[in-house]
Amino acid sequence: MDRKTVVAAILFLILFIPSFASAECQVKPEKESINSVINNKNKFEERGTYDDLMCLAKAYFYSGNFKESDRYYSILIKTAKTDRGISAALSGSATSKKYLGQSEEAIALLKRSLEIEVKLNDRQAQGAALANMASIYGDMGKSEESINKSLESIKFLSNQHDISATLNNVAMGYRDMNNENDSLKYINMAIANDRKYSLNDYLPIHKINKGVILGTFNKTRLAIVELTEGTSLAKEQGNLFWEMNGNYRLAMSHHRNGNQKEAALCISNAINLSKQLQLPGRQKNFEDAEKIILRAKRARMSIKGVRDE
Repeated sequence: MDRKTVVAAILFLILFIPSFASAECQVKPEKESINSVINNKNKFEERGTYDDLMCLAKAYFYSGNFKESDRYYSILIKTAKTDRGISAALSGSATSKKYLGQSEEAIALLKRSLEIEVKLNDRQAQGAALANMASIYGDMGKSEESINKSLESIKFLSNQHDISATLNNVAMGYRDMNNENDSLKYINMAIANDRKYSLNDYLPIHKINKGVILGTFNKTRLAIVELTEGTSLAKEQGNLFWEMNGNYRLAMSHHRNGNQKEAALCISNAINLSKQLQLPGRQKNFEDAEKIILRAKRARMSIKGVRDE
């Protein structure tokens, strides 16, 4: 996956993280809930029921460890006993593969899930599958196709999380088409929906992406405000992936704004998080960015008459 694709893959969201009914495990996208499940990993693995493995898959997904979440979803695809269970596992694996940059594999899984949901006559799940495909088209740079399929999917969706994520994806599509007004219009709609329905897990993501949009159109100071808030919220929730993404975006915004000290701190945070999440492709990109930032920092120090080590 090239650098352009890496950037896109962390802007377009995927929907339909499958739900499940388990009296013991109700993992939420909150730091305490995530850690509670992961810290009891051995107990869930020993029992090995569908709900137990789904619980682990979701916990790792919420933490941003997509390799581990996909490992559990892949097991569930093979072991689920019902069409609903298989479809949920297929969709879950697609969510993870999307963020790992495995777009073609994710689309193939979503097509299988969509076939099942059509058979089950589940309109919400059908809409989510369409929206997920739109998300991946966005990753692949097919912006117009992504927007059209996203807007089509909203007609099927009733889940507010999925509606917010789809509004985000429309915003990112318009950003890629250099349409500032519509991009800001749809990301603001997503944020308003997050606040209206208390979608606290999506709010930091959409705040970060609003910062990305503002930065794209050279509104760097406003971008830093949005990115700082979104990154802080992601950290509070224990979402390491979006904390990493936010730090990277903050680093580049500070760099463009001439704040090389702040940029260096943020890019260092992003690198450390990419190591923790075992994402070598992103780690390499961040390390390349760090070299540029540190050169600019040294140059600034030299201009001020500070010794350049």
